[in-house]
Amino acid sequence: MASKTVDVNRLPSQHGGVAPLVQTTPFGVPTKNPGILQPLPNTNLQNRIDRVVHGLFGARPISTFPHVPNGGSGFTKITAGGFHNPHDPQNPHQGTHGHFVGVGSAPSFTDRFYKAIVPGFLFKPAFGFPLNKDVPELRRLGKTPWAAMAKNTIIDEIAAMRWEIVASEVKGKVDVPEEILEKTKTWFLNPNRNEESLKNIIRMSLTDIIDLDAGLIVKVRNFKDEFVEMYARDGGTFTKNPDIFGILPLFNAYWQFGWTTGARPIPFNRNEIVYITNRPQPDSIYGLSPVEVLQDIINMLTFGVGSNVEYYTDNNIAKGVFQMIGADDES
Repeated sequence: MASKTVDVNRLPSQHGGVAPLVQTTPFGVPTKNPGILQPLPNTNLQNRIDRVVHGLFGARPISTFPHVPNGGSGFTKITAGGFHNPHDPQNPHQGTHGHFVGVGSAPSFTDRFYKAIVPGFLFKPAFGFPLNKDVPELRRLGKTPWAAMAKNTIIDEIAAMRWEIVASEVKGKVDVPEEILEKTKTWFLNPNRNEESLKNIIRMSLTDIIDLDAGLIVKVRNFKDEFVEMYARDGGTFTKNPDIFGILPLFNAYWQFGWTTGARPIPFNRNEIVYITNRPQPDSIYGLSPVEVLQDIINMLTFGVGSNVEYYTDNNIAKGVFQMIGADDES
């Protein structure tokens, strides 16, 4: 099959002209080093790239680009076989990470060589790696009296803690005005339009951390890419979308599934989600919750109570327990 090439440097902008690319460090800080090329955090640019890639190759969205070595001026191009490296004619479809980057992969967004893979990756799903947890069952077990007593105590203790917004000192000096600190504190007291306090958001997130080990906060951003609101959402409906090396991309790092999302889940960029895991696992990108650990114990207690309830509701008398002393057949 002939290889088609898309020059991402010449993608037209919806507002006219060419969408810009900027040289940055992996954390978004501009740099003069031509060895690292990163796209601007421009959702419109990413959407245009995704549409072009999907239209030509039927591939999943590719969010980041390998760096161009030796200060080259050409941008890496996306092809049907993977990434086209114009500076390596011997291996035109091999990324600069030292491994093949094909359709369906999510290349790492830095210039480092990643080799160790996550053990659970037998395949690379298009819309995030499955959670592989019985979410409804874990939530049900988390509402049983034995789990709820401990869970409510933990949540109440943490939510009742006092908190403050303080400025960090740099060389003994504080360069943040008091006005900014007060505005920040006021914002956290009411961080969204639903008038939910930070305490409410903490309580909802802790519930998911204990039940699923998947606390999740959505950071709402405006058209200027400014962080303006935050909400706690169901961590059981979100999947992580790292590459096989466990590295989350800048774009499409998370996906949300649900009845209202239709056939295609909702993508979220890396800077839109706060994903909280309390007990990370080396063999999985997801954590292990306390309710999962105690699942068999909670089920045993639940079944025992159910059996005792049947003793009264179904007139259930165990054999050998009921005995009439001195009774005979006539009586």
